[in-house]
Amino acid sequence: VYVATRQNALPRGFAWCTAAVGSLYLLAGLIEQFAAADVSAVSTTAIDLVATSIIIGLVAVLVGHQRGGLQPGDIVDGVIIGVGGWLVAWVLFVQPYIDQADQSAASLVLNGLYLPTTLILMSLTLILLFGAGRPKSSLVLLTVGFATNVSGDLFYALGEVRNLGAGAYAAADALYVVSVTACGGAFLHPS
Repeated sequence: VYVATRQNALPRGFAWCTAAVGSLYLLAGLIEQFAAADVSAVSTTAIDLVATSIIIGLVAVLVGHQRGGLQPGDIVDGVIIGVGGWLVAWVLFVQPYIDQADQSAASLVLNGLYLPTTLILMSLTLILLFGAGRPKSSLVLLTVGFATNVSGDLFYALGEVRNLGAGAYAAADALYVVSVTACGGAFLHPS
């Protein structure tokens, strides 16, 4: 974040929001490591939703800056993608949990909201990437980072719901490493 603000002229507010997202993910990791399993699952999903919402806001600001404001079509597209994502999330990730007595209502709601928010983030990122001429290298890296993060989340969720085994978790972890590396590269790249 220091390099991005000092060398690449990233606005301070943007940098602080990015640092907040990183802090939220650190908090989620600590909760997952040290809290009880029932508290950990709901808490980390809630923290992921808050962090993803902050990232959506940051990307929406970037899209608005690049295009002179968000267009009504962009908002409608986001709503359509969000509703479609919610339907997919319900069928794949929420419905299998409904019959399990050990799942709380909060866990079901949070699991149902997570995929649609990440799909809205991906749609905004793609608008940012392809919205104005040739994309900058930092935007390509950011898009790769977000896409691999969403893919990792899908592998992880499918591993939980469909019992795909350790291979799904290993694939998710590998995608998360690529995501963090690509997002870090996006912040360090001067474009």
